[in-house]
Amino acid sequence: MNPKERSGPYKANIAVDLLNSVRRPGRSSRWKERLAQMASQELNELKAHASPVNKLLPSLICRSLSSWESILQVKLTRLKQAKEEAEREVKLYHSNMEAAHQKKISETSGSSGSNVKRLDEETAMRIQSLKESASRVSSDVVAMLIKHVTAVEA
Repeated sequence: MNPKERSGPYKANIAVDLLNSVRRPGRSSRWKERLAQMASQELNELKAHASPVNKLLPSLICRSLSSWESILQVKLTRLKQAKEEAEREVKLYHSNMEAAHQKKISETSGSSGSNVKRLDEETAMRIQSLKESASRVSSDVVAMLIKHVTAVEA
């Protein structure tokens, strides 16, 4: 029976029969030697290509670490500067607000002596203006009172 004519659950036998008819490399010791020789050649080639990289790698790592360290130092100094600037701005804002508050307090309350003096002057001016207006109309008021008191109504 030809392996190609097989059918049913034995289809996998076709591949097995074909593999058995081909000489497998593992059966010969020369093949193993050749494979080892090729592997060692490939390994040597990889080592040859990797050696320049291996030589450069530590310096690249050091350079990258030093560049990262310098970047971190720059960032840290900038953060310190930003913190100092923020503290200065806060102090300036606080002093401005404190000055405005003190000014408002001095305007509203001030020293009690100056407020009392100012109020006394305003009161004296009002009293003087009332006396002047009273003196102008006092003769008219007296005449009106006399007229109403002396007038007899029937």
